[in-house]
Amino acid sequence: MQGVTLLVALDVAILPPPEVSAQAIAVSRGLARNGEETFALSGPRLPHVTLAALFVATGEVDAACQAVALQLTDQPALPLHVHGGDRRGRTLWLGIDRSQALATLHARLMTAVAPFERTGGTIAAFTGEPARGNDVEFVARYRKRSAFAAFDPHITLGHGISAPDVSPFTFEAREVAVCHLGRFCTCCAVFERWTLKGRSG
Repeated sequence: MQGVTLLVALDVAILPPPEVSAQAIAVSRGLARNGEETFALSGPRLPHVTLAALFVATGEVDAACQAVALQLTDQPALPLHVHGGDRRGRTLWLGIDRSQALATLHARLMTAVAPFERTGGTIAAFTGEPARGNDVEFVARYRKRSAFAAFDPHITLGHGISAPDVSPFTFEAREVAVCHLGRFCTCCAVFERWTLKGRSG
């Protein structure tokens, strides 16, 4: 009897610098909520900007990380502009401008991890508290629904009633990581991380 391939839900993401992460967590905790199932950034839930999401076989996680690392060898740090709070349905986030440099990095990483992408992911591929069906669907359909021309960079804050009032600001993205996704497709554990060596501008 052939063994079942175990899958892991991965997110290749920019991890904002500490001061930006602290701001995102503070805004997340202050969101007005309506009592429905929701979450806030805290504890293991790391503020992040998703660059790629996919299911990978457990035995290929290291190889997928190596593929990401190759794309970051000469990648300069990226200036990212947050244009304010935004929303889609109940999901609230900090919207980030889709610069050409950011879109190019996203496309390169999507191409690099394509050989490791697997179908058939389930809630067992996530870490921590049980994932939702929506989480599985997001990862399974990321390439078709959220990548390339549909790439919409942002830092998810949680669920709430209205988009937060956040003044625009710019920060330098200096760290990229491969993370294990948890419930609500939050980055809950880091498999590997890299500091971007070049300078922006």
